[in-house]
Amino acid sequence: MLWHMQFAHMNVQALKKMMHANMVDGIRLTVKDFKSPLKCIACQEAKAKRMAYKRHEGKRSTEYYKHLMPDVCYVGLVTPGGSKYFQLIQDEATRFK
Repeated sequence: MLWHMQFAHMNVQALKKMMHANMVDGIRLTVKDFKSPLKCIACQEAKAKRMAYKRHEGKRSTEYYKHLMPDVCYVGLVTPGGSKYFQLIQDEATRFK
């Protein structure tokens, strides 16, 4: 595991090849060191794949006023009537505001 990390997470086959070819001085690995599978968390996370999520394309309402979408917005200053917010309501079927 130490040599795997020191050689930038090199795969096990390449480490075996280096060991058998005596490419690096000081490597003291035996065949027993390669018996157990390599458990490197960084390599496992790098190989992990993101889950695929289906695109949710819901059906838009076709009936008028069946689904209204409200939104409250800040005006930015106080109006002469003393209001700071306004409410916008949009019909999903017609997109009328």
